[in-house]
Amino acid sequence: MIQVPSYEEFAALQKQVLELQREVRYLIGTGGKWMDRKQAMQALNCSESTLHRLMRLGKLSHRYEGKKPLFDADGIRDYIQSTRVSSEFTDHRVLNALHKSSVANT
Repeated sequence: MIQVPSYEEFAALQKQVLELQREVRYLIGTGGKWMDRKQAMQALNCSESTLHRLMRLGKLSHRYEGKKPLFDADGIRDYIQSTRVSSEFTDHRVLNALHKSSVANT
């Protein structure tokens, strides 16, 4: 006998599938990439002084390549989401910042 899910169960499953699709698109787009200062400021929509303040406060995961700070794209994403911005908008900002830079470098 085939069991048909209720409307609520189907809607919840559909929501899960859409969330997983969004997550996969994000992961494919970032691939563990690191952002430079300009990309991070664009994704965060902030000034350089705000970016440095967030670094000092330990809010952004970063590393240095020589004297140049690089920011973990996932860390930027986590910080934006912590400010209660929607996941979809957060992903758009991070992916857009990464894409604009890669197009400019080609």
